[in-house]
Amino acid sequence: MYQELFIERGFELYETGAQCVACHGGDGTGGSATFIVNDQNGQFVDQVSWIAPALNDVLYRYSEDGVRYVLNYGRPGTPMAAWGAPGGGPLTTQQIDNIIDYLWSVQVSPEQLRSTADDFIKQIDEGLYERMMKVRESNEKIEDPMRANRLSNADELALGEIIFNNQGLASGAYSCARCHVPGAPFGQAYESFGRIKMSAFGPDLAGVENESTQQQHFDLVNNGMTPGIGYFSRKQGNPQMPAFGTNPNAGKSDEGIPDMGPGGMLSVEQLWAVVQYERNLDNDSTVKSAVAGTKESPTFASGN
Repeated sequence: MYQELFIERGFELYETGAQCVACHGGDGTGGSATFIVNDQNGQFVDQVSWIAPALNDVLYRYSEDGVRYVLNYGRPGTPMAAWGAPGGGPLTTQQIDNIIDYLWSVQVSPEQLRSTADDFIKQIDEGLYERMMKVRESNEKIEDPMRANRLSNADELALGEIIFNNQGLASGAYSCARCHVPGAPFGQAYESFGRIKMSAFGPDLAGVENESTQQQHFDLVNNGMTPGIGYFSRKQGNPQMPAFGTNPNAGKSDEGIPDMGPGGMLSVEQLWAVVQYERNLDNDSTVKSAVAGTKESPTFASGN
């Protein structure tokens, strides 16, 4: 009874109070927001349509506390404002919790989560999709991802290119580029003018292969960051790097948190593809342009 009330309050905040729907779409399916991009000196650069990610899968990659942190403090340099009182926003702790209650009610099923990415990849390159599914099937009884079968190097780079870059997949919810590549959320990824670097929320990943082993890199993409914990050579964890392979909310039903299973947004072979792509960002084997990861990319335009 009370949970239904909290969900209803969260729905009202999402739709009409805080109007999250204006950017993130009905039922958290994703949308866009008009945004002014300024340079490091606060000077106008451009007015853009910023793609806002789907939220009907957000609790597969962020813990409740992780979602609460973003709601409270926002994301500087993006359209996501601070909504909670700790970040200077207008909403109370109870209201933030009610928005999270509502978000739980619109999370897709684990089957829908997996098919969203798989079907999208199939639309871009059916052959790549079929090879991906064969590798996944071969890994069904292999628990250690370090021992998992992987796609070929070329297929990993192609698959990684789609997942890393494409903003059409769940409105960018799977995309690494939306945080790590300036301009990616508004269609200007990899532009040469440095003034839009203010639009990159996360660090540049070019050269990450010099800072981490493959296992360290995989573990980070798979599990996300724990605040305060050291990563790689000189990185410290923060609550804003999500887990893409494991569900951070799994196994917490005794805390009243819904358990949607241990699986995250990406399967093992998809995670390895992202890692491989990121570890090649500083060389010519990866496509780095606004069409990266789309059918217009040189990787897929030839129909290979």
